[in-house]
Amino acid sequence: MRHRPRPFDQEESPTSVEYLLHRLNDAFASVEKRRVAAWYESSSVGGILSHTPLSFGAFAASKMLEVGCAMSSTEFHLVTEWILDSSVEDVWRVLNAPETWPDWWSSVKQVDVLREGDEAGVGSVLRLRWSTALPYDLTFEMQTVRVEPLSMIEGRASGELEGTGRWTLRSEGSKCKVRYDWIVKVTKPWMVGFSFILKPIFRWNHNVVMERGRRGLVRHLARKS
Repeated sequence: MRHRPRPFDQEESPTSVEYLLHRLNDAFASVEKRRVAAWYESSSVGGILSHTPLSFGAFAASKMLEVGCAMSSTEFHLVTEWILDSSVEDVWRVLNAPETWPDWWSSVKQVDVLREGDEAGVGSVLRLRWSTALPYDLTFEMQTVRVEPLSMIEGRASGELEGTGRWTLRSEGSKCKVRYDWIVKVTKPWMVGFSFILKPIFRWNHNVVMERGRRGLVRHLARKS
C-alpha cells in the first residue's frame, strides 16, 4: 500500500516547501533510494528549490544518496524564549507536569509514564509522541536528569531524537521568562540523509511546534487564573 503523507497546515507552511516535503515523505516511505535519486534528476524540484533557501538541494541530495554520508548538520541547538504574563510558580506547575501537556499543547499527542522519578521528578522516564508542521510525527523517550525547583528542568532524549532538553525559568517583575534549549541530533534515516538540505526547514518546524506550545500555555494559564 502506498504511504500517504498527512496534509500540511496551510497557514504555517510555504507552498514550495510543502510540495517538496510531500514528495520526500512519499518517496522515503517506500525506502527506494534509487527512485529518490531518479526523481531528483527528472523532476522540476530544482526550479522549485531555486525560490527557497534550498537552491542547492537536488545536487546535494543525489550525492548524499550515492555516498550515504551522515553530516554534522544532523545536530541542532535550538533556543526558544517566552515572556509570559504569569508567575514563575504558575508556569512551573504546568511545565513540571508533562503528562498534562496534551491538554494544552496541540503538538503533544501522547505522553506515557514509563518510570516514576523521585520526589523532585529526577529519574522519571516518559515516552512522548509529537505531531509537527511537517508530514511526519516524532516519538522519543525523555529521562529527567536534573531538577532545580522553580528554576530548571533538564532531560535526556533518546529514540527518533537524541540529546538534551532544558527548561529554564526566571522571574522578571510580575512576569515569567521561559527559555528552552533543545540540543539534539536526528536519527531517522531519511532525516539524516537529507538534513544538510532540510536543516532550515527542521528549524522552522521546531519554531512552529514551540509557538503552538506558547499559545496553548497562555490560554491554559488564563483559564487557571
